[in-house]
Amino acid sequence: MLEFNPDTHEYKYDGKVVLSVTQVLGEWILVNGYYVNTYNPKIVIAESVMRQAADHGTAVHQGVNIILTDNLDWKALDHSLLNPLRQFEAWKAEYNPELVSTGYKMYSRRLKYSGTPDPFYVIKIGRRHVLCFVEIKTGAHMLAGPQLAAYVQLYREFSRFKGEVQRWVLELPREGKYSFLKCQNRYDGQFFESCLFRNSFIGQVQNGL
Repeated sequence: MLEFNPDTHEYKYDGKVVLSVTQVLGEWILVNGYYVNTYNPKIVIAESVMRQAADHGTAVHQGVNIILTDNLDWKALDHSLLNPLRQFEAWKAEYNPELVSTGYKMYSRRLKYSGTPDPFYVIKIGRRHVLCFVEIKTGAHMLAGPQLAAYVQLYREFSRFKGEVQRWVLELPREGKYSFLKCQNRYDGQFFESCLFRNSFIGQVQNGL
């Protein structure tokens, strides 16, 4: 059975802690009050700034979920959330997505990791309706491709769905119009699995194996 602790953001399967998708990718490490990007060490962000950005992103995601499932009280919103959520409504009006699932937690027995994808939809792309995983981002998204590939793998294993799945990033900025970008790197899945191998190898080394 899969369990999730929202306070620690910790997943457990059958009582054992398992890594999340973001933990497997390990994009950021905290060093002396600064977050350093492990893939580009030149990118360094103060801990306070990172936490503010994370809080903003969480609030945007919560607002999106309310728009999808309930009525949002626009008057009660912080000013910083108005444009991102208006842009989500604009995207929703343009693409008319059919919601498939939102906030569903999944576990891969094969690869032994867990994750909770952003809402995914059936969307008309060109002349066809396609199942699309849409990752909502309010800031940088260098690893969105591998992240989405990991979520698609979870979904395929969970549902045994074998049809076409597309991966998209929906940017919801504080100012300006949204961007809807398709992830097309065919090596994204392989990159994620290489990160899984790295974590497994490090774990064995630390345990003296």
